[in-house]
Amino acid sequence: MKELLFEIGTEEIPAGYIQPACTFMAKRLGQQLNELGLRHGTISTTGTPRRLILSIMDIQEQQDDRREEHIGPARKVAFDINGKPGKAAMGFAHSRG
Repeated sequence: MKELLFEIGTEEIPAGYIQPACTFMAKRLGQQLNELGLRHGTISTTGTPRRLILSIMDIQEQQDDRREEHIGPARKVAFDINGKPGKAAMGFAHSRG
């Protein structure tokens, strides 16, 4: 586990916007890390009119291995008689990226 530090340079931010921005970034980053399955410790923030800083303590260095299975259309619908993918197969492939 390591520390990850983001320092974001900005144009002049009004003083009243700094704390809400830091709070939002910490909350959103915590959500994203959880969605990615990355364990982490404390997320700290600070800011100045020209810098926003996030520090994540004890962040997992890489995601755990995982397996995902996506079931597509039936073979008889997905492929034509020559074995070439049809609209259903192409649509499924496109939806999975």
